[in-house]
Amino acid sequence: MFQDNDAERLLTAGRLMQAALTLLAGIVIFLWACELAGSTAGVLALAMWCFNPVALAHGHLIQTDAGGALTFVAASWACSRFLMRPTLQRAIVAGAGLGAALATKLTALLLLPTCAVLVCVRCFYPFTAKPSAREWFLYAIAFAVSAYGVLLVVYAPYWNPPPPLAETQAAVLEIPRWFQVLRPVLVPADFYKAVALTMGSARGGHNAGYLFGEWSPRGWWYYYPVAMGLKSPIAWLLLCTGGLLLFVKRLPGLSFGQVVPWVGVAVFLAMTMVNKMNIGIRHLLPVYALVPVGVAAQAVAGPRLIRIAAGALCGWMAIVALWAHPFYIEYFNEFAGGTKNGHHYLLDSNLDWGQDAKRLKYFLSQHGIDHIYLRYFGVPAVIQYYGIPNTSVTAEQAQQIHSGILVISVMELMNPDWSWLRRQQPVARVGYTLFVYQIGNS
Repeated sequence: MFQDNDAERLLTAGRLMQAALTLLAGIVIFLWACELAGSTAGVLALAMWCFNPVALAHGHLIQTDAGGALTFVAASWACSRFLMRPTLQRAIVAGAGLGAALATKLTALLLLPTCAVLVCVRCFYPFTAKPSAREWFLYAIAFAVSAYGVLLVVYAPYWNPPPPLAETQAAVLEIPRWFQVLRPVLVPADFYKAVALTMGSARGGHNAGYLFGEWSPRGWWYYYPVAMGLKSPIAWLLLCTGGLLLFVKRLPGLSFGQVVPWVGVAVFLAMTMVNKMNIGIRHLLPVYALVPVGVAAQAVAGPRLIRIAAGALCGWMAIVALWAHPFYIEYFNEFAGGTKNGHHYLLDSNLDWGQDAKRLKYFLSQHGIDHIYLRYFGVPAVIQYYGIPNTSVTAEQAQQIHSGILVISVMELMNPDWSWLRRQQPVARVGYTLFVYQIGNS
């Protein structure tokens, strides 16, 4: 089935597109920071984005994360520019930015409360020329029509409302009541269906929630702050802390534009704390895009010593990025004891997405192993594609093995069903996600 498909070529092409989106996000971050505090701030913000293992890990994978970060930060900037100097043109651009973000990744729904908070914050700043109530109404209509128009274009020609959904099925999927009531007018159907399912998942949680060795389908309110503390380079955390302290100290005298990225970060993190779907730091990629703008604007406005320290910390980040290559998905900082100990704290897309199958093929070839028992967390077709000779086993079946090599993904290994295997020492690790065990004598 694979003879006509060059998976490596297809993956490379897809990942190049994602990498391009990540670079575009870097350009937006650079330009926004330059607008706030000059070119030095732009360079500092760009360095914080480009040398971050989280961005390097998920900024090239064929997912919606890179595009989501790009459109989120671009929409935030457009909203900031509109609120600083309201015009009809800027309202249309800001609305289009929101629409593009919503069409790219549904975490952009958090732009709605962010914009609401920014409107409230803007009331504390004087306008050069304050628009009239009529003008504000016109801007609001233009903003909404522009955002909705982008969604309609993206989803054309699928503009039918969602089909009826049985009450029992809605209850199982935890579909919000509003979806059922407003179903006939929810156009485009696929977008609102995705929104309803996402909100249901956020309330209902995920059966793969894992933190500090514990599993929970309901998640933890502190999951994402902890994940950020363990997955971010210490230099990045220091830059973030220092920038936040400077921001708080200078807040009374700061311009509205300098407040915007921090408001975006605060709203995003606050909303994730009530989200019970705790499966990966990648969902915070918009935060990793916003923080550099806020930090850079504060760092360059400080004394020369602060600017030097910020530059040195970015240099430290660059060293970390080089040292972590190519294991960016698996990266954990020193607070977690390094990448090799990350599985004691976080799993899923924080560590194991089945990315070591090719390394497993090489490992088996190097050691002359012609058959393994395998419990793999990933797409089974990958194992087939690389021609890895294996017998797939469950935890119960693995306990019946008398002799052989057992290879297991760490995502599976940390499951309670495999606690008996964790009491043994692996003979090798392939990458950071595959543990190799010798069963009996072979």
